[in-house]
Amino acid sequence: MTSLIARPVATVAHVRSGLSAALARRLGLPAAAWHLRPEAAASGVGRDGGEAGPATQAEAAALRPAPNPGGSPVASSLRYVLREGDVLFAYADRYGDVVRSDLAGGPGRIVVVSNPVHIKSLMTASPAVVPSATRFSPLRPILGPDSVLTAIGPRHKQQRGLLLPHFHSRAVDAYAERIAAATAARIDAWQPGSLCGSPISGSRSPWM
Repeated sequence: MTSLIARPVATVAHVRSGLSAALARRLGLPAAAWHLRPEAAASGVGRDGGEAGPATQAEAAALRPAPNPGGSPVASSLRYVLREGDVLFAYADRYGDVVRSDLAGGPGRIVVVSNPVHIKSLMTASPAVVPSATRFSPLRPILGPDSVLTAIGPRHKQQRGLLLPHFHSRAVDAYAERIAAATAARIDAWQPGSLCGSPISGSRSPWM
């Protein structure tokens, strides 16, 4: 019974893997390895100091358009969906601190900023200058406009103020201690010949 079930499952997994690899090549996706890089490896993300802020009209007119890796909006969307981490690191390494992409649906054209100085400027800018993109959240039709994940303006500020104490460093340290204690207690309860503390019938694990 196990072999009759395992063979079709393995075949489907092999076919899916082949299709994924073919699609990755077709889209020009980078290798899925950003999380395997050595800690000291260059990420491509800018680390320059300095300041950034809103540009005047003259300064904005003098700026060059952000590079666009190209491809159709559908292909660009698939790149982000299938391998977002590798794509973002590869774009930052090849094109620099600012990259734009045209996506299918949603907000359409997006601009990705990777320099910490630029990110800080955007995150601290007035909403009148940099309006929130939360209104484009795919969760908004599901959760509505008043959820902490989808609210903007005064509503979001009020909800964030209510949640902040729960994310204070002392609170997070307490969560970590409770998680570690629960994990240690569960591990100590394991016995030879058992799976997660439950006896196993027979000589083989049902997961093998």
